[in-house]
Amino acid sequence: MKKDDVPEDFTELEYARSLLENTCGWPAKGNLEMIADCITAVSKAKRLTLPKAYKYIVRAVELAKQQGIKVDRFFFQGGEYMNVRPRPTALYEERPIPPRLQDLAERERKRMMELADRKKMP
Repeated sequence: MKKDDVPEDFTELEYARSLLENTCGWPAKGNLEMIADCITAVSKAKRLTLPKAYKYIVRAVELAKQQGIKVDRFFFQGGEYMNVRPRPTALYEERPIPPRLQDLAERERKRMMELADRKKMP
C-alpha cells in the first residue's frame, strides 16, 4: 500500500498490520492488537475516522524517526505517538533581496547620508 493510498474499509487490525509492516518494519505477531488499540485510541481521542487515525500515527512514527526519537513498544504503550510534533521551522528564511528593493535601499541610504552631512554643517 502506498503512503497516500489508505483504504477506507479496513478494520483496526488491518490498519495495524499495514502500519507494522510498511512503517515500522516489525512482525505483526505480538504487536498487532497493541497497534490496533493505539489506532482506536487516536480515533476516539481526536475524533478521527480510522483511516485518518492511521495516517496520524504513520506521520507520528515518521516524525519521531526524523527527530531521533526511539520508536519501540514503549513509544506506543506510553502514548508517545500522541505527543510527537513537527519541529518548528525558521520564521525568517534568508532570501535574496530583489534588485528593485536593493535600488530603493541604496537610494534611501544615500539620502540618509546627505541628511546626516547637512546636520554636521554649521
